[in-house]
Amino acid sequence: MASVTVSIPTLNEEKFISRCLNDLEEAINACEEHSIEVNIVDSNSTDETVSIAEKHGVVDEIYTAEKGILKSRDKGIREASGDIVVCMDADTTYPEDFLENLLNPFKEDENTVLTYGRAKGERTDFHIDSLARKIWQNSFPLIGLCWVNGSNRAFKKSAYMELDGYDISKDSDSVFKVMYEEQFMFPLKMKKLGHVEFIRSAESFQSHRTVDQLMLLNRKTGGRSWNFIKHYSFLSTFKTYILRLKGRISTWTQRLSI
Repeated sequence: MASVTVSIPTLNEEKFISRCLNDLEEAINACEEHSIEVNIVDSNSTDETVSIAEKHGVVDEIYTAEKGILKSRDKGIREASGDIVVCMDADTTYPEDFLENLLNPFKEDENTVLTYGRAKGERTDFHIDSLARKIWQNSFPLIGLCWVNGSNRAFKKSAYMELDGYDISKDSDSVFKVMYEEQFMFPLKMKKLGHVEFIRSAESFQSHRTVDQLMLLNRKTGGRSWNFIKHYSFLSTFKTYILRLKGRISTWTQRLSI
């Protein structure tokens, strides 16, 4: 029986955290051969996130960390008592068997240091979120690399500590810097310590709010106010100009048709 810690960073996740914890509780009940604890690492939420987590029976510990996804994950990992750490996100939903599927390779091969599953978007129609995830996750293994989503991974704590964890200096409002460190560089370093395995059956369904909203240059609601594009203010102004121009063209068209 392996000891496992599930760690979930939060920041103003009151709209999502209950469904995530409910999914996690079902997954833990379906994974009887492991001893599992759950910790929440909150970055001073101003809504009911912590209150909801405190009342949920599946949560064992709640910690506080400085704002920043890498800082929050690092805190949860270092506080973990489990030999294996599973990282999840509060705005993500999970099927009942995802946890068992993520953990199975560790008992089958002692050289396994990291497993990760498919992180899909919660929307099933064709849009930028689902397309980006499919391209990253399916193309990288073809060239011997991997893109490991932070919301659906498990790894040995000892390996994390040997690497001295994430480079938290990369934590910032630039989502690309954070993603590069957490989802590309971290698994690349882990591969030097042992086997890294992509578990297609360990699926998760992440909220589309980050990609959809930010690619449309709308501020993200809840969570961290990341933006994909460095010159956000300039592009927001440009977007406003385009919308005004569109409105004027529409008005001119209506006048010409009269």
